[in-house]
Amino acid sequence: MLGVCACIVLFSSCGDDGHFARDIERPVITLVGTNQVSQPQNTPYVDMGVTAVDNVDGDITSAIITTNPVNVAAVGAYTVTYDVSDAAGNPAVPVTRMVNVSAPGMWTPSVSGTSSLLTDVAWSGTQFVVVGDAGTILTSPDGVAWTTRVSGTPYLLTGVAWSGTRFVAVGGSFSTAGTILTSPDGITWTPQVSGVTNRLDGVTWGGTQFVAVGGPAVQGNPAIILTSPDGTTWTPRVPSTVNQLLRLTWSGTQFVAVGQIGTVMTSPDGITWTPQVSGAVASLNSVTWNGTQFVAVEAAGLIFTSPNAITWTQQVSGTDLRLYGVTWSGAQYVVVGNEGAILTSPNGISWTPAVSGTTNALIGVGWSAERSLFVAVGAAGTILTRP
Repeated sequence: MLGVCACIVLFSSCGDDGHFARDIERPVITLVGTNQVSQPQNTPYVDMGVTAVDNVDGDITSAIITTNPVNVAAVGAYTVTYDVSDAAGNPAVPVTRMVNVSAPGMWTPSVSGTSSLLTDVAWSGTQFVVVGDAGTILTSPDGVAWTTRVSGTPYLLTGVAWSGTRFVAVGGSFSTAGTILTSPDGITWTPQVSGVTNRLDGVTWGGTQFVAVGGPAVQGNPAIILTSPDGTTWTPRVPSTVNQLLRLTWSGTQFVAVGQIGTVMTSPDGITWTPQVSGAVASLNSVTWNGTQFVAVEAAGLIFTSPNAITWTQQVSGTDLRLYGVTWSGAQYVVVGNEGAILTSPNGISWTPAVSGTTNALIGVGWSAERSLFVAVGAAGTILTRP
C-alpha cells in the first residue's frame, strides 16, 4: 500500500491508516487592491493583480488565468476576471474587479453600501472618511471601495476634519445633543463631551486646534463655537452672532465661519470672533480657501468671493439651485448642490456646469492630492468621484 501511495502522491496523500486522502479543497484567490477601480480614459491600465494559494500546492499565483477586457479608449465599466485550478483539478471561486473607464472631467458613481444622507468628506493622506445621517461613517483608501464603520451614535453627523493625527466628526440633534467623535484611523471612534445641547454643523483644523461651529436652527438664539487642541477637551467661545453657523475654513492666518442669513464671522485664533458683511441674503452653506481667495456658496445658488473675508463680491454661478459644498484642488474649485448640481472654476469667478449623472442632492465635496481625486457625497448614499 505504501508503494501505491508514493505513485500517486501528486494527487493524494496517505492517511494514518494507510488509505488515500484525496485533495478536494479549492484554492483561494485574493485580490491585491480594491474590487473597484476608477480608470481615466486613454491612460494605460495597470492591473493590481491577485494571489492564489492552495492547501496542497502552496502558492499557485503563476497559474492564474486573467481575463482582462478593459479598453481604455472607450468609456464604460469592465469586469476583469481571475481564475485558477490546483494540480488535482479543483477550481477556485473566480474573483472579479470592476474597472470604470471615465472621460476627463467625468464623474463616476461609487457603491457606498448605504442609502443614508451623506454630508461631508475628509482625506487623511491615506484614507477618505465620509459622514452622514444616523451616525453613518464610511472609509475608503481610493474613493471607490467603501467600508461601513461603527460610530456609536444615532445622530446625524454633519462635518468631519483631519488634523494630521486624528479625525474629528461632529453632528447631533437640535435641542438634544452636540455630538463629537474622534478617531486615529477612521475605523475606531470614541465619543467626546461637547458640553452643548444643540447640533454642531462644521469642524476644521487650524494647525494647532480644532474649531467646531453650529447652533439652534431657530434664529435669535446664540450660535455655537467650540475649540479644542486635541478633539477631546472642548472650550466654548463667544460667537458674537445669533445666527446658526454651518461651515468654516482656516486660511493659515484666520478662521472664517459662514451660516444663516449670509453670516460671515472671522477670527485669528478661534477665540475672538468678528462679524463681517457678505452681502448674501440666504444662508451661506460652505466656504473654502485657495491660498489667495475665499469662496463661499449660498442657498439661493449664488457664489461669493473675497481676498480677506471682509470684502465680498457676488459672482455669477449660472444656477439658482441651492449650493451646499465647495472645495479647492490646487487648480480648480468644485461646488456641489441640489439636483446633482456641480460647478467648476479655475478662479472662483467664471463657473462651468458639469454633468454629475445624478439628480440627488450633493452636500459635500473633498479633494485628495495624493490620489488626484475629487469625492462628492450626498442624498441616498450618493458618492461620486472625478480625477
